[in-house]
Amino acid sequence: MRKDIERRLQLCQSLPTLPAVAMEVLRLCQQEEFDMSELAKIIGKDPALTAKILKVANSPLFNLRREVTKVSQAIVWLGVQSVRTLALSFSLVRGLRKPSQGGFDQDRYWKRSIIAAVAARELAGRAELRSWEEAFLAALLQDIGMMVLRQAAGDEYDALLVEAGDDHLRLVELERAAFECDHAEVGAWMARKWRLPEVLTSSVALSHADSFEEVTGDVQSVTRCVALAGWMADIWVMEDTAQATANARRYSEAIFGMDQAMMEETFEIISEKIPEVSALFDVRFGSPQDIACILDQAREALILLNLQNVQRARQAELAVSRLEQRTRQLEESTMRDDLTGLYGRKRLSQFVEHEFERADYLQAPVSALFVDIDFFKSVNDTYGHQAGDQVLSCVARLLQGEVRPSDLVSRYGGEEFVMVLPGVDATQAHRVAERVRFRIESTPCLLPCGTSLRVTASVGVATHAEQTRFENPDALLHAADVALYSAKNGGRNCVKSHAVAVNHGLHLCSA
Repeated sequence: MRKDIERRLQLCQSLPTLPAVAMEVLRLCQQEEFDMSELAKIIGKDPALTAKILKVANSPLFNLRREVTKVSQAIVWLGVQSVRTLALSFSLVRGLRKPSQGGFDQDRYWKRSIIAAVAARELAGRAELRSWEEAFLAALLQDIGMMVLRQAAGDEYDALLVEAGDDHLRLVELERAAFECDHAEVGAWMARKWRLPEVLTSSVALSHADSFEEVTGDVQSVTRCVALAGWMADIWVMEDTAQATANARRYSEAIFGMDQAMMEETFEIISEKIPEVSALFDVRFGSPQDIACILDQAREALILLNLQNVQRARQAELAVSRLEQRTRQLEESTMRDDLTGLYGRKRLSQFVEHEFERADYLQAPVSALFVDIDFFKSVNDTYGHQAGDQVLSCVARLLQGEVRPSDLVSRYGGEEFVMVLPGVDATQAHRVAERVRFRIESTPCLLPCGTSLRVTASVGVATHAEQTRFENPDALLHAADVALYSAKNGGRNCVKSHAVAVNHGLHLCSA
């Protein structure tokens, strides 16, 4: 806390004080060894407190099989921890309750505290904690800092309370803006001054936290229960039940990993126990029907939140899918030739490498065709580069029309194209090459000037198959390129295979 806030607290003469019974119980239980009869004696000095403890001991909260008529019996049957917690809880609530002042609404404060205590007890039970009593008492005390700030800051704090209304999160934000601390920190300061056990002090200090790494073991477990219990309590305190349910759900998932079904079950148990516990503390919550109505509103809010989460998840999946599709489109566009729309050498390299490995694994053939437009330079020289571009686009369309979806056609560079045909053997590849050559020869290309121009092409074929196996994909492409060179030397407008090229003495890298 800021030094000036701490100083104001130290100088304040009207801070809440522990009731005498609570102080005696704490003093006794802090001793390493003590006589349980002495605890019974301290409680017995206060008839009202004795009656409360006996009443709760015989209530469904504990489900004892026999009636408890004495505090000493309660200590034996419930245990020292339970009786100590009950004694401290009842004496604290009775001793600290005062008429509402300024913006401080005592009724709402104790409603939230008692419901939080009920919720913390239930959460501790779900977590199978041995110290559920400490969770109950810690939740009951988690907002004690509000009382302390009200006494120390007076009208200044009243203004924050009025502005926040019943919104606990908003109050925390306003406190931090005004004092650079919140009532959880102030409450922990008060708890230390009262010399409360560490588990109670830590639970108060971290009641608004999302992370609990600074505490460990049972203290951390109790602290997590108390923090979540506070947000659950708001469901029965805040006017906006839907918002309170949303807050509770968010913290339930973050702190406890609760799903919707577990939350609904926990809310129902809390709702059932509110009337009984509130009667023990003499705090009015309205009729059982009012409490049940709030529970119904919380259930409806949970269902709506779940539907919204499902919708958001679907929208997120759709957005990711669109982004992935857009990314693929962008990646693909960078691999395509701007003029012809065919893939470029980068995609060719990836494709032929993948199909070469696949052919080896499946013991299947794969063929490569190199296609070169004959006398293309003369087209540019005679008709201009725009005409040349038109011829390239025309030939690209013709080649694309002669392949299957599983094949690939790419522009290798200049007027050269490469076709990769997975699963196609040498005989089939030669047949495809002849069909491509004939299609180019017989199809006129319309130039920008309106003239129709016929061109021819030379084709080189190489096949990676059982009869002829190449060392790698580059060797396969090189073989098709060498075969193309043979076709051009053979008069152009023809098809040559790599075997013919070898027979003519051309260099070929094959295995």
